[in-house]
Amino acid sequence: MQMYYRPPVRGQIHNIRAIADFSVKTIEVLALAREFDLVKTWNWTAADSAILGTRNEFDMDALAVLKMPWPYKHRFAAFSFKGGDFLDERACVTALFNSCRPVRSLLLESLHSTYCTSCHSSGTVIRHRLSWRGHVL
Repeated sequence: MQMYYRPPVRGQIHNIRAIADFSVKTIEVLALAREFDLVKTWNWTAADSAILGTRNEFDMDALAVLKMPWPYKHRFAAFSFKGGDFLDERACVTALFNSCRPVRSLLLESLHSTYCTSCHSSGTVIRHRLSWRGHVL
């Protein structure tokens, strides 16, 4: 895995880019988004995760709450996910993430969390390299 980081020039937007190869089918990587509510069961840094609503397989809203050490508040992000299937045209699948308004305010208040936003149209591209491999940019 390769990680790239650019600190904020103005404001508080951090740029993070990860490039990784996965020895799995592309559809298995995409399944992570569809099962986002299960992240809290296998990621020890997740205080909570939930799917807030789905419009179709590639259009959904989700919530993530990340644990922070004391004395910091947990961080949460509510985001809208839109995917695009371009496997036939460009051998890739795209995923765009935008901040959205959380609807589970009672949960967030109980966790004393701080809201984090993403910059407009953050995203990822999953390139299909071979029949059994995926490449995430």
